[in-house]
Amino acid sequence: MSRKIFATLSMIALVSIGIFSNSPAFGHFDHLPHNNGGGDDLGRYYVNQALEPDYAKPGEPTHIEFSIQDDHGNDVGDVLTAVEIYDANTYQRIEFFPWKLHSTGDFEVYYTFEKIGNYFVVISLADENSSPEHIMQPRRIITSTLDCDCQRA
Repeated sequence: MSRKIFATLSMIALVSIGIFSNSPAFGHFDHLPHNNGGGDDLGRYYVNQALEPDYAKPGEPTHIEFSIQDDHGNDVGDVLTAVEIYDANTYQRIEFFPWKLHSTGDFEVYYTFEKIGNYFVVISLADENSSPEHIMQPRRIITSTLDCDCQRA
């Protein structure tokens, strides 16, 4: 009798492992962001963004993680991006990560926030066949695509 119970429990465990190991991931992040993260529909892409740690402390390095997928939830490759950080109170750009071609849509940039505050993290995705060789000027309207040939979120 105990062999039947053991065999049944073993079978349930194996089936459960098979089912749950194929579950879709949320943007390939280690965990779901609770407050400082989220996603935006950006043209033909969906961009997930998260901070690690979830609450950045002044003076400590922070990973700003991105996962870019197509509109069907598939990973994308060869994506050209630029990332900007703005102070939410002054709208002043405080950091610019220049255009970079990523072999995969999952990547991160590192930034150390100097002070406690609210910030906007803006990602720009280059339009197809565009050649953004110039440095983008800081923007007064953060999501503006003026002089960019890109989509921004």
